[in-house]
Amino acid sequence: MGYLTDTVNAISVKKNDETDAIYPTEEVIKNGSYPISRPLHFYTAGMAEGLAKDFIDYVLSEEGQQIVDEMEFVSIK
Repeated sequence: MGYLTDTVNAISVKKNDETDAIYPTEEVIKNGSYPISRPLHFYTAGMAEGLAKDFIDYVLSEEGQQIVDEMEFVSIK
């Protein structure tokens, strides 16, 4: 999770008064259950080409997703 550090702790959050508080695990972030998680989007002007496509392909590759995990973000795979 991108913003957790030695001095920042993860907390359980309620979506509304009718729901239980949810602790941010990788599973609930991936399935969209954690109320304050958000996806990261890449936008291009039209279909990605050249370096933009190479970058997106790399980020989505096994090596790129390993780096995402190492940086303690939640990978998509």
